[in-house]
This record gives sequence, structure tokens and C-alpha cells, in this order.
Amino acid sequence: MTKTLSLRSYRRFKNRVFKALGFLATLALLSILFALLTKVILVAQGAFWRTEITLRLPATLNLHEDNLTQVIAFNEPLLSPMEQKAFASLLSVRAPDLIDQAYSHQKTDPLAVPLSSAFDLFVKSPHVKQNIPQLEHHLLEDLMTRQRIQTVFNWDFFTAGDSREPELAGLGSAFLGSLFVILTTFFFAVPLGVFAAVYLNELAPKNALTGFLDVIIRNLAAVPSVVFGLLGFLVFLHYFELERSSILVGGLVLSLMTLPIIITSSRSALNTVPTYIRDAALGLGATRIQTIFHHVIPYATPGLTTGILLGLSRALGETAPLLMIGMVAFIVDKPTSITDPATTLPVQIYLWTQSPEAGFLEKASAAILILLILLFIMNVTAVWIRHRTERGR
Repeated sequence: MTKTLSLRSYRRFKNRVFKALGFLATLALLSILFALLTKVILVAQGAFWRTEITLRLPATLNLHEDNLTQVIAFNEPLLSPMEQKAFASLLSVRAPDLIDQAYSHQKTDPLAVPLSSAFDLFVKSPHVKQNIPQLEHHLLEDLMTRQRIQTVFNWDFFTAGDSREPELAGLGSAFLGSLFVILTTFFFAVPLGVFAAVYLNELAPKNALTGFLDVIIRNLAAVPSVVFGLLGFLVFLHYFELERSSILVGGLVLSLMTLPIIITSSRSALNTVPTYIRDAALGLGATRIQTIFHHVIPYATPGLTTGILLGLSRALGETAPLLMIGMVAFIVDKPTSITDPATTLPVQIYLWTQSPEAGFLEKASAAILILLILLFIMNVTAVWIRHRTERGR
């Protein structure tokens, strides 16, 4: 009796230890995830805002003098030439173009000009130590005291293309590039993957060849993505001589990478269909094709949809295969067709993290946050479609 109680106590102790270890592991994982997300959000929030100064425009300008210098002298007449030069360095390199555009459209309303990246960071994050010249530092503090500097929402971050200047860089081109690449991947990979899975699972004879193909497909699903990038470079760029960095090549490369995932997940979904559904349809006189398209595929739709969306979400977050086909190029213009050169969100994040300017760090963090949101939406959509279709069966 005592031995039995001792054994029970030992088992209960082991259960408590296992539960405690599981709880600690989960807590550690959630803590690390929370710390990472918090860090990304804190750094990224600066990218959604920008600082700008409002300049009054004189009625006329002397054509023989620099426009920016004249506008600065009109707004700050007490500044010395050296201080005027320092004031000009506070402004974005886009300032002269904005002034020229205002006068070309005959507008003399006050003009909002964004600050240069280093000074923008200083205004938004004064607690962060930055190497700013003393004269510019004095001018900034004076402008902030006089409330000449405003912080506004940075809409250009969502609409503008990439730029060499951090304060002008945006995600517009990269977002459209990701959208077009994923749509291209969808139209190439999904029909081929689903129909290949249907054929291998429902129509192909069960022999050594189909077993060998099944092993190959499962192994391809675990191949590193950079290998598909090398394959795409050799096939699409070298052999077919398609346009480098184009959306079409990017979509084809990601299609090759996504196909094994879609085939494997689709076959798993088809295998969940009970055998009696096929037998009942065939017993009532349906052909094999009618049984597949009228009964098997509708029943397997939740699993098929989930597998497709998860495969596309992986393609959305890939960088390595796109680097191999040249989609790492500096792209400013927004793509309008699948043959245009483009970049994607992950590649844009990679480019910004390689830049030495501190302003690109908050841009990259904001892009990471947006990419995480998009992936979260795709995964939630997959779960929602799965529950919706399962409830409707």
C-alpha cells in the first residue's frame, strides 16, 4: 500500500513538473515575442509621422538668385548668411522643388516643407543622442520654441516610392510590387498545384512512380527558398531571357517555391474526405470526374483554401529567391504591368536595413510591422474561410 502511494505521488510530481516546464516555456516564448513586437512598434511609430516647417512665400522672386535662399531670407530676415545656410540644411532636399512647383502653379500660400531626416529624428525623438552641429541645433530649438515646426501624419510613407533620402522614402512601389507578385504567384501556382494534387490523389495509379513523385514533392517543400531563386535565375533569366527584376519573373520563381507546399497541403485536405462519400457518389452512377468535382473537392475546400493561403503567405514574406533574380534593384516608379521592374516589401526592408542613415531604420521597422499585419490578415482569413466552409457542409 505504501509503495502504491509512493508511486502515485511520484507520478503526480512528474505531472506537476511537466506542466510547470510547459508553462515556463510558453511564458518565455510569449515574453520574447512581446519584447520583439514592442521594440518594432516603438521604432516604427516614427515612420508614420513627419516634421515639417511652414514657409511663407514672397509674391515675387529674383530669377538671378537661388529660390530657397530668397524664401529663407523672407521668413527669417534677421539670420546671417551662415545661419541661412544652416537653416537650408534643416530642410529636405525636396524643398527647392516644392518651391518651384508652388510658383509654377502660381500659389503663394504658406508652404509646408519636410525637415531633413536627421533633424526630423531629433524633433520626434529628442531623448535620442544625435550628432547635430551646434548652429543647426540652436536654430531647431528656436523654431520649436516659436512653434514653427509641426508634426503631421506621413501619408507619403504609404504612397511614395523608394528614395535615397529617408524623409522621402515610402512603401508605395514595394506594396504594389508585392501585390502584383502575389497575384502572379496565385494564378500560376494555385491551378497547377490543386490540379496536380487532385490527379495524384484521385486519378493516378498507385505504383512505384507515383510513390516516387510523392517523395520528391514532399522533399521539394523543404528545400531552402534560395535554391528556387537560383533555379529561376537559370531558367527564366538565362534560358528564356525574361526581363530582369520584373514582376513576371518574381511571380514565376515564387510559384515554383509554392507549388510543392500547395500540392502537399491539397493532398492532405483530399485525404480527409471519407471514403464513403466517393463510394456513395460512384454507387449512384456518378463518374470519377463528377465524384471529384461535385463531392470530393467541395468537401475538401476548407483544407484546400487554408493550404493555398498559407502557401501564399509564405511567398509574401520571402526575400532570398527574389534577390537572386535581381529584384533588389533601386525602384522608385510604381509598377503598372507584370513586365515592369519592381521590388517587394521584404526586399524593401532588406534594402533599408542595409542603409547607414538612421532614418531608414524606422522606415524598415514600419515596413516590418505592415508586413506582419498583412501576414496576420492572410492567416486569419484562412482560419475564417475554414470555419465558414466547415459550418456550411
